[in-house]
Amino acid sequence: MLQKAPASLFHPLPLSSTPLVELLLCDEFRLLYATALMAAAIAGASRFINRRLDTDWPDRAADIALLVFIIQYLAVGLPGMLGILSPVTIALSTIALSAGFFFAPCRAHRAAISKPPSALPTASPILPKLDRRIIIACILFAAGYLGGMIVHQAPAPVLANDAHTYHFPAAVRWLQTGRIGLYETWFFNPANTYSPLAGSTFIAWWLAPLGNDILAKFAQFPALALVFFATLRLARAMGIRAGAAGNLALGLILSQPFVRQAFIEKDDLYLAAFFAAAFAAIAPERMKDRLAPWRVGAAIGMALATKYTALMMLPLMLLAMDAPFRAKWKFRQYAIALPIPLLLAGPWFIRNALLTGNPLFPLNIRLFGHTIFPGILTTAPSLDLRSPASVWSILTRHDQSMPIIPTIALLLGLTAAYAGAIAWRAAILRAPRIRICLAGPPIAIAIFVLTSPYPEARFIYPALVLLAGALAVAINAWARHAIAQLIAAGVFALACILTGLSIEWIGMFSAIALAVALLGGGALWLLGLPKQYRRRVIAYETAMLLSGLAIWIYVSFSAAIKAEHSIALLAWRMPYGQSADLWQFIRDKLPPTEPLAYTNSTYTYAMTGSDLRRPVVYVPTRHNIRHLHDLPPLPGELPGERIPSQATLATFADPDPDQWLARLSESGATHIAVFINDTVPTPPELAIIQAHPEKFRALYSNPAGTVYEISR
Repeated sequence: MLQKAPASLFHPLPLSSTPLVELLLCDEFRLLYATALMAAAIAGASRFINRRLDTDWPDRAADIALLVFIIQYLAVGLPGMLGILSPVTIALSTIALSAGFFFAPCRAHRAAISKPPSALPTASPILPKLDRRIIIACILFAAGYLGGMIVHQAPAPVLANDAHTYHFPAAVRWLQTGRIGLYETWFFNPANTYSPLAGSTFIAWWLAPLGNDILAKFAQFPALALVFFATLRLARAMGIRAGAAGNLALGLILSQPFVRQAFIEKDDLYLAAFFAAAFAAIAPERMKDRLAPWRVGAAIGMALATKYTALMMLPLMLLAMDAPFRAKWKFRQYAIALPIPLLLAGPWFIRNALLTGNPLFPLNIRLFGHTIFPGILTTAPSLDLRSPASVWSILTRHDQSMPIIPTIALLLGLTAAYAGAIAWRAAILRAPRIRICLAGPPIAIAIFVLTSPYPEARFIYPALVLLAGALAVAINAWARHAIAQLIAAGVFALACILTGLSIEWIGMFSAIALAVALLGGGALWLLGLPKQYRRRVIAYETAMLLSGLAIWIYVSFSAAIKAEHSIALLAWRMPYGQSADLWQFIRDKLPPTEPLAYTNSTYTYAMTGSDLRRPVVYVPTRHNIRHLHDLPPLPGELPGERIPSQATLATFADPDPDQWLARLSESGATHIAVFINDTVPTPPELAIIQAHPEKFRALYSNPAGTVYEISR
C-alpha cells in the first residue's frame, strides 16, 4: 500500500482527497520526483561541461559534480533571497537552471584547449583501457559501499548535535517562512547563526520534494563524489597514471574521516569537496582551458559559502596565487574569476554587514591591536590543542581523524615527496600544484592548532586531500612503472578501507561493494557483445533491473520512513537522554502546525515534528533583547568549550517577566517546552510560569524538562 506523505512542504494549500492527489502525495512518487530533479541537474551540468572540455570523462566529472552543487545551491538561494522559497519554486529553479546549462550555446561542440607543455601530464580524451577499467571499478566499489551504508542507516533519525541545533532547523525554517533568514542558535555558539550555510541549502533541496528527512540526512554523501573526482584530477596532475589516481581517490573517500563523516548530518565534506575542486583547478592544463576562471571562482566561492571555518583553509590558496600568471591569464579571465566568489558567498556576509556592521559577526575582528569590526565574541584556541600529545591524539585517534596506519602512509608519502623534490627545487618554484600539496598540509595543521576553538579534526579535511596529492607526488617520483604506481596507490586504498569502520561493517559493506562492482563490470562486458545479441541482452537486463528497483522502492522506502518514526525515541535516547521523551511527546501529542516556544536547549529540530510543519521559536527573557546581535559582548577570549555556557548565561541575564509574557503572546505559541540542564538548572522562564499558574498548565514532565500548555 502506498504510504501518504505529509503535504505541508509539497503543497502549501490543502487539496481534496482524490486518487490523483493520493498518488502525487505518496512517498514513492515523491522519491521519483526528487530523483527526476537530480537527474535534470546532472543532465544540464553534463551537457554544459561536455561541450566545452575536450578531456576524458573522469576529468570532466569533477566539473560536472561542482556544477550540480551550484545548481542546487542557486535553486534554493535565489528564491530564498526573493522571499518566494517553496518546494515549487525550488523545483522550478532547478529545472530552469538545468535547462539553461543544457541549452547554453557553445561556439564549438568541443572547444580545444591550449596545448600544455610536453613535460606536463594531460587528460587525453582517450583514456587507456586499463586505467578506464580501474576507475570504473573504483566508482562501482564506492557506489556499492556507500549505497549499502545508506540502506543500512535509512531507518535511523537525524542524530548529530549540530544537525539538531542549526543545519536542519535552518533549512526547515526557510521552507516554513519562504525566505532565507537568520536561524538564531540561542544557548549555543552565536557564530552558527550568522555563518554561511550552503550545507543547509543542500538539506533544504532534499527536504522540499519529499516533505521529510529520509534523504536529506544523507546530504553529505553526494559531496564524496566531488572529493573523489577532484582528488583524481589532482593526483593525475602530479603525473601518475589515472588508474593509480583512482585508487588514491577511492582510499580517501572510504577512509575513516570521510566515510564516518558521511553518516553525520553536517557540512564538512562539502567544505573539503569545494577546496579539493579548487586545489585540482590549479593544474596547468586546467588553468589554460576555457572554463578555468569559472572553475576557480566557483570552487572558492562555494567553499566560502559553506561555513566560517573555510577562512582557516583559505590561506592555502595563497601558495598557488601565481598559477594564473603562469597560465598567462588575461584581464578577461581575472574579471570572471574574481567576482564569482562574491556572487556565490557574498550575500551571507553582506547580510551580516547590513544587520550588524560586521560581515563576520559575531566574531570580534582585530588587526594589530585595533578593532576593525566589533562583535560579541572573541575566540581562543581550544584547551585541547595546547600540547603536542593532545594534538597528535586529535589528529590520529578520534572518529573524525585518519587512523594511525593511513596517517603513517600519508606522512611517509609527504616525506618521500620532499626527498624527491630536492632534485627539482626550481621546478617546485614553478609548479603551484606541487607547492600547495607539499607546503599546504603542515600550514593547514598549524593554522588549526593556533586558531581553532574546537579540537575537531574535521576542520582540516582539505589538508587530507593535499596529503593525497603529496602521496601522488611521491609515487610519481619513486615509482615510474605503471604497475608499481598501481600497487602503491592500491596499498594506500586498502589501508584506508580496512581502517574506515568497525570490522563487521567493513565486511558487510565491502561485500555489497564487490557485488556491485562485479555486476557493473558484467553489464559493461555486455556492451562488448556483437550488436545482434547486445541489444536483446541489455534490454532484458535493464527491464529486470528496473523491475527489481521498483519493487524494492515500493516495499522498502515507505517502510524506512515508518521505521524511522518508530525507532526515533530509542535512537535519540542514547545521545540525548530523557530530552528524547519530551521530543516524542511533542511530536505525538501536540498540534503539528501550531507554534511551539522553547527555552534552555540548543536542540530544536526534533520538535518541528515528523512532517516538519511546526514552527519552533525562542522568546528571550532578557530585557530589551530580541536577537542574538542585541546581546552585549561575551566576556574574555573563549575557547569553543566555553562559548555555549557563556552565551546561555548572557541570554538569561536581567530577565523581564512582563516583556517575556507579552512577546510570548505575540509569538502565537500555544505550548512551551522548558528544558533543564547542568548549565542552567532553573531557567528564568520557570519562575515566571510558576508565578502565573492561570496561564500555564503542565502537560508532560520528566527530569529533562516540562511541556506546558499556554492559556489564551
